[in-house]
Amino acid sequence: MTFLRSVRLLVLACGSLLLGTTAYGQFDTGRIDALLSKLRSSESGTASSGTVSTGTVSSAKAPGAIANQDSSLVDTPSPSRLAELIELVLRPSPNGRKRFFIADNSPRGKLRRERLRESLRAADLLDEITALAESQATQATRTDSDGILEASQAIQSMLFEPTERDRSSNTIQVKRSSANFELLGWGPGTYQSARSEHFAILSQAGEKPTAEVAQACEVIYSVWQELFAEKFPFPNAQTQAFRVVLLRNREAYVRALKTIEPRISISTGYYSPEHRIAFFYWESNKSFPTLVHELTHQFFDATCSDDNRFDADQDPGAWALEAIALYMESWSEESIGGIRVVDIGGWDAPRLQAGRFRRLRDQYWIPWEEFSMADGKRLRADPDVAAWYSQACGLAHFWLDRDEASRDAFLDYLAEVYKRQGNAASSRLTSDLLLRTAYDQFLLNPAENRPAMLRRNEIVLTRCPVDSQTLLNWPLSLRKPAWLDLGFTQVDDRVFTQSGQVPWDITRLNLESTQITDASMAAIASMKNLTELDLSGCKVTDAGLEALANHPSLKQLWLTNS
Repeated sequence: MTFLRSVRLLVLACGSLLLGTTAYGQFDTGRIDALLSKLRSSESGTASSGTVSTGTVSSAKAPGAIANQDSSLVDTPSPSRLAELIELVLRPSPNGRKRFFIADNSPRGKLRRERLRESLRAADLLDEITALAESQATQATRTDSDGILEASQAIQSMLFEPTERDRSSNTIQVKRSSANFELLGWGPGTYQSARSEHFAILSQAGEKPTAEVAQACEVIYSVWQELFAEKFPFPNAQTQAFRVVLLRNREAYVRALKTIEPRISISTGYYSPEHRIAFFYWESNKSFPTLVHELTHQFFDATCSDDNRFDADQDPGAWALEAIALYMESWSEESIGGIRVVDIGGWDAPRLQAGRFRRLRDQYWIPWEEFSMADGKRLRADPDVAAWYSQACGLAHFWLDRDEASRDAFLDYLAEVYKRQGNAASSRLTSDLLLRTAYDQFLLNPAENRPAMLRRNEIVLTRCPVDSQTLLNWPLSLRKPAWLDLGFTQVDDRVFTQSGQVPWDITRLNLESTQITDASMAAIASMKNLTELDLSGCKVTDAGLEALANHPSLKQLWLTNS
């Protein structure tokens, strides 16, 4: 019996459209302020017991709730959270990050659109936000400002079904393969193949994961093109699809690749320059950062000609290849209605926090001459290779997040590295003293404005010139970080005592040498998820510590010099 079947799946289940980066022009900020304020003021209609919610309203209370669906589809964000999400669309992204709007025309996106319209209609805001989108589109046409037009397109896609003209016609075919895949010893009928516009995927993971990976690959490719294609065009001969191999699970991944890459067991994804194939196993959203990282390597490698390709074992500048992939891992996104809002870059990027910690707290630094000259063998042989990666990630953000001139300088350097000219290019880029001084200033001065991206839930601000008001100005939904390092800052009791109806709930909290006193202990003790707390150097007494005596989850407490 043969099991040959073909499944046609629209990209992102029903199509994906990259609407583009936000490059906002002038628009009516007062009108936007009023709209968001009105939405937030409707909170009292959904909150209970006088507590402001920053999450979701149960589907049981939402009009037209659909039973037996994933909760992410049927739960409706609270008005305050909706305001934060809509603000991501209406406000320009802060300096240091690139923002993209991606239309989600899948059943999930369709349901989110319905929920969003219901919420805005209940708050008497649907007509107003629709009019705002139309006025911005009109203004964009009049002023020839592509940025405003793109924002209005995002608002329209956020609220309303796309027209047939806007729907993607690209399809993904998933079928049982009848060919041999000799590299891994897969015979005919033992794996599936999928084709999308730019990718050829071989998979033993099953139909649904294969389609999900193909969809994700196309979106990542589109964003990479927007960010880098101008300086890194593919050769004219680049006509073949990017090849991706998807394994069933981690065990199968390690077993299949251990002869190709001996260190495969320490990885979660691998791009092989020799075979020009990216290898993964798929665990849905958990695997997405790895997919972004390895595809970034694959895309940049594809811009190199066969006769002059970077040798990761012998050529200097290996850090830069990892740096740009780590930078792309800053990918953070939120869904609102029928769109996905994606941010790349920014001081609060997840992988950047390790670099911030090592430099700001540990004062760790690998001299530029040593760092830039290292090849891949030197980098991997270091027992503290994680430190190299953290500095690489930090320097990538340093150059790419500051301004266009800095960004261009780094991308020009990266191009030279890929051309095997990293030795000379490193000295032209900077010197150790200049770099170290400028890098420290960059790390010490994060932007005060933080968009409400929930994935960015580990934040290192140690030694930075921030105070309690800085943190109180953050979006309310960002008050549940997994890690918040405020050591040696000007933070005082007000950050906790003046938090209002949305208290902080932090898992790992460092308050070393801050102005925290007994006045904060009750609020800190109420953090139900708190597992680590550093109060070293704080003016906390035994009486204040009594509040922590019976904490249900606190495992580590530091009190040096307190």
